[in-house]
Amino acid sequence: MMSFRHKETVEVCKKHEEGFAADAYYLQATYLASIGGTRCLVQYQTRFEEDRTRLRTEMVMEELVRPQPPPPPTVTGHSNYVVSQKVDAYEDGAWWVGRVSRIDGEDCLHCHVRLDISGNELKVPFYRLRHHLDWRNGHWVPPAPSRAPRPRSLSATSSKNQLIS
Repeated sequence: MMSFRHKETVEVCKKHEEGFAADAYYLQATYLASIGGTRCLVQYQTRFEEDRTRLRTEMVMEELVRPQPPPPPTVTGHSNYVVSQKVDAYEDGAWWVGRVSRIDGEDCLHCHVRLDISGNELKVPFYRLRHHLDWRNGHWVPPAPSRAPRPRSLSATSSKNQLIS
């Protein structure tokens, strides 16, 4: 299990609440404390409490927390991405996991990303994309090449999965 420092910036993996286990989205958070070795307290950087006056604080399973990924390559524009590549697209304060479905030929400033969790397609400017990386055994690794996954039931997945993708 990874140990984090107080006030370290981390990402928390959020799975779809209606029972899908496909990669969902990641929220940036500040790590506050470990609780009992299996849970931790985080404060989200882009989510607020219901009264909208303060950032939301939540206790989460530590296995869903990972360090912040390395910054994306400095290459700009569409030449850095290809169709069907697994990426993270920044939308609504979260990094959503999906695959490049189309690169705009006209402006070359955007690409379309089909989200793994819903199948919805977003038109995303390149500056809000990053290569998807998996956090495995304390190292960042590119995802294995595969077809785009379909959302699947949580009951079909193992709770002992050590991979946070």
